[in-house]
Amino acid sequence: MEGKKFKTAACTAFLKTLMMMFNLVFFLIGFALLVAGFYGYKVFKQFFVFAPSTSIYFPIIFIGLFMMFVGAYAFWCTPKGTVWLLNVYSILIFVLFLSIFSISILFSVKHDSWKGTLKQGIDRSINNYQNDTRSIDFLQMSIKCCGSENYTDWFNTQWANQEKRVPKSCCIKKQACVNEGLETSANATDIYQKGCYAKVESLINEKFIIIIAIGFISSFIVLGGSFLTCLLAQNLNKHRYEQME
Repeated sequence: MEGKKFKTAACTAFLKTLMMMFNLVFFLIGFALLVAGFYGYKVFKQFFVFAPSTSIYFPIIFIGLFMMFVGAYAFWCTPKGTVWLLNVYSILIFVLFLSIFSISILFSVKHDSWKGTLKQGIDRSINNYQNDTRSIDFLQMSIKCCGSENYTDWFNTQWANQEKRVPKSCCIKKQACVNEGLETSANATDIYQKGCYAKVESLINEKFIIIIAIGFISSFIVLGGSFLTCLLAQNLNKHRYEQME
């Protein structure tokens, strides 16, 4: 019987150690998500003007805060070994698993519709250039593109006023750049030839599989933490039952 008690106690101690390691990683991931969310929102806010996707950073920030709160809670309840606290922790982690898993599925399902919305946003910003120059200028300079499909999209805008010209944000080099009188392609050697939508779509497609994979892998790692917590709670109950015998 003593050997059985020792085995259960050793297993419980081992599970507590694993839980503390998991809690540390869990807390650090939450902090990283929080920083990434705020940084992404600040840096790319202008970029996401083209689609209602600025809100993508708010779930990231919320999940980061939630993970930090749950991680801090776990540092307190794991050493105490209180079963009901561990059960609450397990439920919180499972809720987080459902959130990450659902967001990953939503991103996968809405992939094509987001690209369509982005195309409309770029076209709208080009046509409204005389009122707001920052958004499309930021996009064109950031990913080195011009227009929606190509640079000729600018020719029919109200800003161009029936002239063959493009904004200076289309220029490859800002000094001595020919961005007016672009009657032929031979005159357009100083500007970006590729349209912004095609470049953004290419970037999305390149990163899509990676983003989805990270989302699903992260969700199942979190689910593993929930099972680990349940296992620890079960061993604690078993250990206390054996102590009473």
